Amino acid sequence: EYFEHDRDWLIAVCRECKVAIWPAHAAAHLRGPHHRVNGKKAQQVADELQAWSDIVQHVRQFAVPTYVNRPVPAL
Repeated sequence: EYFEHDRDWLIAVCRECKVAIWPAHAAAHLRGPHHRVNGKKAQQVADELQAWSDIVQHVRQFAVPTYVNRPVPAL
């Protein structure tokens, strides 16, 4: 509903904002001014996002590329 799973980059992308979101920050992102999702719903969505398989959970796990062949479609 709120996030798209980019399986090439192993990231979650906010469908509306077009930014990568780390699962630990998803609830805060959804409660923010762009979405204004209530706390309980935001946490539920964040919990679902953290349960996704093959997704980078934290920025420290993300291998930043030195070169990108093509743009990330969701961003």
